[in-house]
Amino acid sequence: MEKLDFLIDYLLKENKEIKIEKLPENEDEKKKLYRSLCNIREAKPIDEKYIKIENEFLQEELKKKNVTKVDDIETIKESNLQNKDKICLWQGDITKLEIDSIVNAANSRGLGCFIPCHKCIDNQINTFAGVGLRLECNEIMKKKDYNLKTGKQLLQKDIIYLLNM
Repeated sequence: MEKLDFLIDYLLKENKEIKIEKLPENEDEKKKLYRSLCNIREAKPIDEKYIKIENEFLQEELKKKNVTKVDDIETIKESNLQNKDKICLWQGDITKLEIDSIVNAANSRGLGCFIPCHKCIDNQINTFAGVGLRLECNEIMKKKDYNLKTGKQLLQKDIIYLLNM
């Protein structure tokens, strides 16, 4: 829990507007606080030490999950679709998939959900990817003047950039 405590402490010191009388003591409550602090954090520069510790923490959390690899998901064989050997349907927690990319119906700002612990997928993706995802998306969205029209997508080069970060 040392890493989690560091992350919470950093985010609280960074945002002086948040006043917490008593920090949670159990791990689940600490994770909820961490998630909330990540969710409300604007896309602004952050210390590399924070990113390093957050990445370590998130990797440890990922090891606790039952991860589904893309090769373990059956394709749609019983179909008339042209690419039925490449199309899969899967239902579950998207943060437990080991895949190369996610298509997300995000908001027009492209920065994820800012509501603490909201149950939308946008919020979950940003929480379990860490603050770095919002920072990278922010760099892309600056070029688009923070307005991605409904039904439009990021350019393929933008997506490749995110995959390689």
